[in-house]
Amino acid sequence: MQNNKVNLYQALAACMRGFFEAFAMGVIDDACSGDAEKQAAKMEPKNVKQAMLNYYGEVGNVFFDQMFYAIAQLTYNSVDEAVARVKTECSAEATVPDYMRVACREQAVYDAMLSEYKRNFGALLAGGLPSPKSHLADRVRGDVDAAADAGLCLRLLVRVVIRSYVKGLRLSADGHHEMNQATLLRILAENINMLVHDSVITGDFETIDQLLTHVCGGEEAFAIISEEMNVVMNDLYAE
Repeated sequence: MQNNKVNLYQALAACMRGFFEAFAMGVIDDACSGDAEKQAAKMEPKNVKQAMLNYYGEVGNVFFDQMFYAIAQLTYNSVDEAVARVKTECSAEATVPDYMRVACREQAVYDAMLSEYKRNFGALLAGGLPSPKSHLADRVRGDVDAAADAGLCLRLLVRVVIRSYVKGLRLSADGHHEMNQATLLRILAENINMLVHDSVITGDFETIDQLLTHVCGGEEAFAIISEEMNVVMNDLYAE
């Protein structure tokens, strides 16, 4: 992160991975809630695959709901510009890909988004998720000069992760819908670190605040994510 800017493709990749990991873990945590045996085995490949297959048909709609405005805020100066383009370019027969092309604004960004979608979702259907190390090795690089505001990127990532996790948590009709704070904080820390530092987390931390301050790159950015976490959680409790 330099001069309060983040590479656009780096931010896009972090948000995409954050969405898929958070949504999947919401589904999995809900399925395993209150069952110690299931909790212990929840990340076994067969269980991850089954959880994703149970909600295969929901992924596209949840992705659109959580990611359209997030990506549009990365690519436009104003979301109103994206909305105006939707009105002129997307007819009543428009598909989710049509809307996402508008959100991405440029074909190169859309291609990167599609590549990240396939890579992350494909990994889940195979029983896992790209590790931070493999994510960093395989993510789309794109235009090195394309940039987005760092504070905005942090807020968007926090919002995507929390809302996608809760959406996955609430999908079932008979689950407990109990949020696992440890899961949520791990997802946030890993993906924020990749957004900010483009690396895996290293170091020893005595508290969660120390960890989050490190992955954010300092106190100012930590204050941004803390504020956004409170805003998002309050919004969710009000829904």
